[in-house]
Amino acid sequence: AVLFMESIADRNGTQEPLNLRGVVAESPATKAVLEKISLVTALDVPVLFIGPSGSGKREFARLLHENSRRAAHSFLCVDCRGLTPAKLSRELQLTAPFGLSGGTLYLKGIEELSADMQGAVLRMLETGSWVDTEGASCERADIRLVCGTRKSLAELLEADVLREELYYRLCVCPIRVPGLEERAEDLPEIVRLTLQSLKAKGLELRLAPGVCEALSRRTWRGHVRELQAVLERAAIFSRGEIVGVETLFDDEPVPAEGRDASEEARLRALIRGWKGSRADLA
Repeated sequence: AVLFMESIADRNGTQEPLNLRGVVAESPATKAVLEKISLVTALDVPVLFIGPSGSGKREFARLLHENSRRAAHSFLCVDCRGLTPAKLSRELQLTAPFGLSGGTLYLKGIEELSADMQGAVLRMLETGSWVDTEGASCERADIRLVCGTRKSLAELLEADVLREELYYRLCVCPIRVPGLEERAEDLPEIVRLTLQSLKAKGLELRLAPGVCEALSRRTWRGHVRELQAVLERAAIFSRGEIVGVETLFDDEPVPAEGRDASEEARLRALIRGWKGSRADLA
């Protein structure tokens, strides 16, 4: 279902809806991402999504694809870790019969690209072709390249993560994806959709009142991915019972109502450094 509709202007000035399939966009930070996506859907320039692991870069890349002229064709996600030109060739060849030509190729984790792979990607951007497993050039293909990285633009260039010529090809349209700490307004709907998805898989989870507020105060190192994992784990082991905060988190406490971040950090440091008994600490 379409969860949120954002009116955008296409290049002719007419208004078209940006359909968000599975993407929650109630927070200002997420709306800013959508605004940038709306500016590049009608263009064929490479787009680079930048954000922490688990923040949903692939989902935003798919959103870009599904709102572009390429939506009728395939969206192929390929992990760059350990990727070689031969492996990419096989992925493209396997997908091509189902319509990758005309579609979108999303490279996940471009900071992991080897030197050889960077050359292949650069060649793809320049010529629109890729190299097959025998090293011969394959036919040209109409493919849009979209990439994702957890590194900042400065880190990609200053640490020699990417070749300079490839960096300047990819950094034309950078879009920063916010972490979950910037998406407090999105969290309740993300939780609702996650529970809905779990129920479709036969896993029902009932949350006690106040749990969503507690979740919004928690620091999520793994962002949306971690939140979904916590909810799925609770759904598996709850056995249909109503789940409260203490059941969701058995590794560390959720900040209490009214406790600020500095106080929480001080208490954690005190607990870690305490040498006496638990009774004395209490």
